Amino acid sequence: MTAWKVRRDRLGTAAEGPISIQGKVGRIEDPAPAAFFKRYVEANRPVVLSGVMEAWPALDRWSWSYLAAVAGDCTGEVIVSKNGLYPDYVTQPSPMAKVEMRFADFLRRAIPGEESPEPILEPGETYYLYGKSYLLDAVPALRDDVRKPACLAGVPEPFDKLWISTAGCVTPLHYDLSNGFLCQVRGTKQIWLFDPAQIDCLYPRGKQFPGLDNFERQSQVDIHHPDFDAFPELRRATALECTLRQGDTLFIPSNWWHEVETLELSISVGFAFAGGTVTSELAVLSDLFKSKGPAELMGSPTVQRLLQDPTMMQAVLRMMAGQ
Repeated sequence: MTAWKVRRDRLGTAAEGPISIQGKVGRIEDPAPAAFFKRYVEANRPVVLSGVMEAWPALDRWSWSYLAAVAGDCTGEVIVSKNGLYPDYVTQPSPMAKVEMRFADFLRRAIPGEESPEPILEPGETYYLYGKSYLLDAVPALRDDVRKPACLAGVPEPFDKLWISTAGCVTPLHYDLSNGFLCQVRGTKQIWLFDPAQIDCLYPRGKQFPGLDNFERQSQVDIHHPDFDAFPELRRATALECTLRQGDTLFIPSNWWHEVETLELSISVGFAFAGGTVTSELAVLSDLFKSKGPAELMGSPTVQRLLQDPTMMQAVLRMMAGQ
C-alpha cells in the first residue's frame, strides 16, 4: 500500500492528530520583478503566483499523448517505490529501485489502461521521474514550450528540471538551500510548508546547518502521524498549506521546510535560483565545485561574501573537503 493510501486511511484514527495548520499560503497575480524580490525573495516568504505560466505553450500542448509522441523513445532514470516515499532513508531493505526506462514505458505504467504492465517491485507501486532534465535536453521543442518566469527577469538563467509523478508519490519534509519555483503544468499536488525558524521543532537528520545533501536536509518526523513522545518539540510546529493546480506556481523560499504529495498524475517544472539568503547563494555555488578548482572559487565575489558568515564559511569548507 502506498504512503498516500496509508496516510488517507489512518488520518483521524491516531491517538493524536497531525500537526497544526496555521493557514494557507497567500496568492498573488504575476508580479513585477522588483516587487516580487522585495516582498517575497528578500522577505523569505512563500506565495502562490497566478499568471506566471500564461505564455507557456506547455500548458496547452503537453497532453500525455503529445509527450508520448515527441519523447516516448527518450530513456532515463525513473524511481519506483513500494511505499510512495521519495526518498525513504529508514525502511530496510530499501523500498525504492532506480530503473532505466523509456518514457513511453513510464507513461504506460503511469496511465491506467486495459493492459497494465507487470509491476517492477509489487502491485500498487508508484513512479517518479524525479527532478530530471533529460527530456528537455533530448527534445528541444519541449524546452521551447517553457518560459523563464517574467518576475525572475533579473536572475541569471535558473536551473530547470522536470518532476513527473503518479498519484501517491510523497517527497517527505525537507528544506532546500536555493529558492525554488514549482510550476504545475498538469495534475494536482498538496504542499505543507514550515518557516525556517521552526528548525528545532522539525528534527533535521543532519547535525549541522546548512545540510549539504538531501539526507542532512530531511526531517526525521512524519508530520501526518506525529510521534510526540520521540519528538516532543514537534507539538510547537505550525504549517502553511496549499493545493497546487494546473497553471499555479509556488514560490518556495530558501530554507523553508516543505513536504509535497502528488494527488493525481502530475507534471511540474522546477526552477532554482539564488537571492535573499546566503544559503541560496551557497546552493548555486555548490554546482560550481564540480567544474572549478578551489583556488579559482576562493577568488570569486560570491565565495568572499559567504566567508563573511561563519556558518556559511564552515559549509564552504565542508564542500571543499567533500564531506
